[in-house]
Amino acid sequence: MENFLKKFRVHEKLEAKSAAKRAEIRTGEKIFCNELMRIEAYLRRLEEIFLSRDPKRGENIKEIFLEKYLYPEVIINKENFPESYFEDRVITMKNSGVRNVEFTQEDKDKEILKIQEAQKRSLNLWIDYLTRGSTDGFKCPTYIKYFVIQGILKLGDFEDNGDKYYFRKRNHATTQPFAEMDTEALSLVLGAIQAVHRKEEDKLSQYSPILLTMIKNNTDFGALYAQAMFEEDAKAGKKELLPITEGEWKIFKKGSSAFLLSKALVGKRSNLCLSDVSSAEEYLEKGDIELYFSKDKDGNNTLP
Repeated sequence: MENFLKKFRVHEKLEAKSAAKRAEIRTGEKIFCNELMRIEAYLRRLEEIFLSRDPKRGENIKEIFLEKYLYPEVIINKENFPESYFEDRVITMKNSGVRNVEFTQEDKDKEILKIQEAQKRSLNLWIDYLTRGSTDGFKCPTYIKYFVIQGILKLGDFEDNGDKYYFRKRNHATTQPFAEMDTEALSLVLGAIQAVHRKEEDKLSQYSPILLTMIKNNTDFGALYAQAMFEEDAKAGKKELLPITEGEWKIFKKGSSAFLLSKALVGKRSNLCLSDVSSAEEYLEKGDIELYFSKDKDGNNTLP
């Protein structure tokens, strides 16, 4: 299945070249000049890092990899942090009745650190989920996990234009956390990719022709994930349920679990920043959060 990643030019990555040279030293095999073997060596190296059987040793290697290699590449740094972020915050706070708003350099440094931690936490949710031994009941090949994680690193704001879902492109000045993890939509993408690549004819019928065609055309993960979310919402009749106002108010008390508040919103496409755990935590430190949930197709009050 390395051919699949070759189409995304994984063999050209510095990490893949480094892994190939490392493997050559260890095995004595000629690997570096073979593009597919280079990718295979890289995937094996990632397995060593993330799927170590020694939990303590594995966690140490993973933390080193994240802090030394991944975070510096994908987490916003102080130099790239846009001044417009603070300008927007000042306007928002003034509109809320807060006077004499000013961000000192110390305030800015604290806010940047908070944003960085929120990005790390949201990215770690994906990495922790995908680097388990199994995902949603079936063994997920390393090459698919790699494809997903690389795709996640590119996802910016989620957009809904009514007829289609899509993600804007992420860049080095993006302040938002990484995309929400909708496990149902992700499972749909993972299963469809495996069915296509393994030519499992008996399973292909479980997935939409649109999603299968996108996979066969080597569509990027962001587009596949957006399509899967669109299909899940259509299946649940979300748009038809939006006019329904019957439901209930739910109160999340000050100081209560930010995880529970975030969990109530994840996957609902509510466009509320509270679905990010760090943001939910910040709001719950200030006071109670009261949200209205209307009925879903099963009659449960779950739609924010």
